[in-house]
Parts: sequence; C-alpha cells; structure tokens
Amino acid sequence: MTHKTAVTFLTIQTFVVSLGYILTKAIGFDMDPFSILFFRAFITGLVSFLLIQILYKTEASEINESKALWKLSFLAVPLNQSCFLIGIHYTSTGEAAVIYALVPVITYLISLFRKEEFFEFKRMSGVLIAFIGVLIILLSTHTAFSAGHLWGNLTILAGAVTWAFYTVESRRFSIRYNPFVFSLKMLTHGAVWSFPLIIWVVFNGIPLSAKPEVWGVIGYLAIFGTIVSYALWVTGLKVLEPSRVAIFTNGQPIMTTILSYFILSQAITLPFLAGGVLVISGVLITQYAGLWKFAKTKIN
Repeated sequence: MTHKTAVTFLTIQTFVVSLGYILTKAIGFDMDPFSILFFRAFITGLVSFLLIQILYKTEASEINESKALWKLSFLAVPLNQSCFLIGIHYTSTGEAAVIYALVPVITYLISLFRKEEFFEFKRMSGVLIAFIGVLIILLSTHTAFSAGHLWGNLTILAGAVTWAFYTVESRRFSIRYNPFVFSLKMLTHGAVWSFPLIIWVVFNGIPLSAKPEVWGVIGYLAIFGTIVSYALWVTGLKVLEPSRVAIFTNGQPIMTTILSYFILSQAITLPFLAGGVLVISGVLITQYAGLWKFAKTKIN
C-alpha cells in the first residue's frame, strides 16, 4: 500500500467519525448510552464474526495472540466507546471533537513514557499549547463548571486517552497481519467484553427507543463508525507511524464543527475558534517538529 492510499483511507475515516459525532448527538437522550453501546457492539461483533467465517477464516486463525487481542479490544470497544457515548450526552459535538484532536499529543506523551521517542523542547511546547487551547474551550461556556458539562468533557478526554493507547499498541498487529482481518477479530472480542451490558439493559428496565432513526444511527455507528472506521485506522497504521496516523484526528474538529453548524444549528463561538486554533497549532508543532529534525538528519 502506498502513502497516498493510506492518507486517502484516513481522510475518509475522519469524515465517517465526524458524521458519527453528529448522528450520536442527534439521537441524544432517546436511548440510554449503555443500551446504545450494547447494541452497537452486538451488531459489530455479529457482522465481524460472519465476515471472518465466510471470507477470512484462514487469515483470522493466524492471529493467535489472544491475550493482546483481549487487551486491545477492551480498550477500543467497551472502554473507548462508553467514554464517547456517555460524554457526548453532556457536551457539544465541537468540544468533543477538539478534545479528540489531542490524540496525537497524548500518543507522543505515551511514546515518551515508553522511551520509544526522545524529549524535544519544540514538541513539548506544542503539547502545552494544545492543552491551553482545550482549557479555553472547556472553560468558555456558561455551563463549563456545571457538573454534567464538566463530566462530559472529562469523559471524552478519557476516551481520547484510551484511543491513543489503542493506536500505539495496535500498530504491530497492523504490520504483521491483514489490518482489516485483525480489526474484525478484535471487534469480535470487543463484543464479548460488552455483552454483560445486557444485564444493565434488562434488569434496570431501560426503555428502548421505538424511533427507526435511532436504530438507523446505531446501525451506522456499528457498521461505518466501528467496522469501517477501525479498519481504515489500522490500515493507515500499516504504512504510517502511530503519531503520524493520530494527526488525522485534527481534521475532526473542523469537519464536526461544519456539520454541527448545518445539521444541529450549533453556534460557532469566538472562544471555540481561538481554542481550536491553539489545539491544532499545538498538535502540528508536536508532529512537524519531529519531521523537520528527521528531514535535516537525512540531508546531512
């Protein structure tokens, strides 16, 4: 696969995820977040299992690292998706997307901690700038200090952290195996992790929405927002380093804000724009400081 193809796949993934923000917010409180998570994971796991059995049984059998798969699937499915589905109930789509734009920065910090990258002043400056931008956005609304809004943003931030860990940990699988088959097998494991949620849904007597559009959104989240999106992400990891793949989350705030304005009529405020510019600038500094140093080394 070429670099250009990987970039194309990741650009498509950015649009798919951004639309998922909007659709999830649109169904809002029509269904409990844990119910959405259960049915999303169930559909995802069932479709992934059938695809493996029909088309990829041999390739899937070659991925025999069970312990690592259970670990990654827990990060990517119940943990990451529950953080997103709970958080999006209490914050705006734009704020959620900006927080997720921190994924490249978090990925860099994880790499530093694991001693897989070296400390660089310029890149750390970018980390600080990005965090300042997020703080401006999180503190700019009149509901910033309300328990619900703050909880929503912190939960989204936790989701961004889990996605950064998943990005770093899953790269070796995307290089060693077929990325799409690896993603399918990981999602079947993730469905198993999520299955106990049926106890929550049944024993708490949570009413399920009868609106067809709600089930349509759950279907979108399962097929496109999970199977397609996760596959595109790990396919990009086959060609690009985790920190370079993670930078594509920068496009989510822009895409999500545009879609939110036209679909949800959410206002674009000056603090949001200022904070968004700082976040994206900080992330770009974090990413391209390393690239510039690498380029100079190669020239010399």
